[in-house]
Amino acid sequence: MENFVAIDFETINKEKEPCSVSLVNFVDGKPTDKFYSLIYQPAGNFDKNTIRIHGITPEAVKDAPKLCDLIPDIAKMVNGKMVVAHYAPFDIGILARILESCDTKDYLFNYACTLSLSRRTFKGLVNYRLDTLCEHLGIDLQHHNAESDAVSCGKLMLAILTEHNLDSFESLFDKVKYNKGFVDYNTYTSARMNKDSTNSHKNYRNVAASVDVNANADEDNFFFGKTVVITGTLSVPRADAMELIGEKGGKPAGDITKKTNVLIVGRADYGNFKNGNKSTKMIRAEKYIGEGQDLEIISEDDFFEYLG
Repeated sequence: MENFVAIDFETINKEKEPCSVSLVNFVDGKPTDKFYSLIYQPAGNFDKNTIRIHGITPEAVKDAPKLCDLIPDIAKMVNGKMVVAHYAPFDIGILARILESCDTKDYLFNYACTLSLSRRTFKGLVNYRLDTLCEHLGIDLQHHNAESDAVSCGKLMLAILTEHNLDSFESLFDKVKYNKGFVDYNTYTSARMNKDSTNSHKNYRNVAASVDVNANADEDNFFFGKTVVITGTLSVPRADAMELIGEKGGKPAGDITKKTNVLIVGRADYGNFKNGNKSTKMIRAEKYIGEGQDLEIISEDDFFEYLG
């Protein structure tokens, strides 16, 4: 069984500033050495909603190490390793950002997302949240505790390999058509599922129509009850993004119509959009907005923020 590191951050606000981190080494299929720390953050930066999620208060971190003081230990643990996270764009995005912001250069690692891999492995679940998967697989979890989340994520990765009767990442990635991500001081390559017949552009309408819309989702979330269309390339497969929208009570759709409420634009494409280079969907969306339609154009970063 290949060795790897599982990682989890807890954050204090929509800017994703971390207040705790845990990394767990998995060697020969077992969790071995662990790294966990609270992280100092100014009291004024905390969002009360995040405190409600993980229970970490400004008082709890007032004497904790500052972020850059932890970076040498974090960089040492991930350097040269395969790093796994559940919903990797969140945790790996934070990791890459803080490594760069603290001017650390001695690191490189591959990474994979257990959320995306679970979708290709455990079919028919109501959703693919970490707590749902852990309940399904009988993995102990104290959700939103960074160390417990990291350990459980690692055990989930092992369960994925076991389900496919494989013991190497490359064999798994080849089987489920997955491209691992890569991060170093100069590079951030997103992990993603390879395109196949279910993810091709001509079938996006069929994919959208097949998504289950969660009628019991939180009605206060951004996507609930809205018809949502995606354009451009996201850092996660479009079919996965559509399922995430459905879990939030939104209705994904394949094309812009007079019923569309949200158009999500891939990160690179959004930059082009702001510079005046617009796809057909963007042009049509702007036309409908000008006619008074309740429609908003948001970036991929906004999408992940609204997902929470």
